[in-house]
Amino acid sequence: MKRAFFVLVSVLVAAAASAQPWGYDASWSSLPMTVDTRAVKLVLDRGLCEQSGVDALNAVGVKAAVAMPGAPWPCTDCVQWYGKGAGCDGKYQYVSVDGPYPKGWEIKWSAVSWTDSGTPPPGFGTHHPTTWTFFPFEGPTYAPPPIVTPPPVVTPPPMADVAPLLAKLDALANQIAMVEAREDAARDAQTASIRDAVNNPAWFSKIFGNKYVQMALTGLGAWLGTKAAQ
Repeated sequence: MKRAFFVLVSVLVAAAASAQPWGYDASWSSLPMTVDTRAVKLVLDRGLCEQSGVDALNAVGVKAAVAMPGAPWPCTDCVQWYGKGAGCDGKYQYVSVDGPYPKGWEIKWSAVSWTDSGTPPPGFGTHHPTTWTFFPFEGPTYAPPPIVTPPPVVTPPPMADVAPLLAKLDALANQIAMVEAREDAARDAQTASIRDAVNNPAWFSKIFGNKYVQMALTGLGAWLGTKAAQ
């Protein structure tokens, strides 16, 4: 079946006719497809309805038949063309379970696609439909998995070169350290000068270092000694 379906794809794509006077609505992309619904769409891409469409399906192993109005279904587990009028005035249908559709489906003309302009499909007059729609009788019993769109890749901005800034900070730190060292040395020198001034005042040296003062003190000392001896 799979091989036959791919043969159908190849044959119909290769032999596709010019653009058909119809299109397809959003149901084809919003609902899960089966092997048979894909096959019918390929047949419609060639503009085939009625017996010619059924023959094309059967030729590639997709069971199909023409259903006559008022007559019993020619088959159930198969694709049927149900004609309402001549040409493409009708629908493809499946009247039993097909994949996720427990009661089958219809591929019919969209009721909102009728117009009075453009080229009518075979079997229609001036007022005609333009779009095929996929309509399940029930279901689907599962939905197609959601398409996960990966988040966009965000390229981080290039990191700034901080080396010059760090070099400037290091130089500033060295300058501060040198200033603090000079201040500490000056402070130590000032402290030593104050300590020396306290311990060795200049007036003391000047007075007691004078020779006359020393002579007077020597005489005073001798006199005091004499007085003490009396």
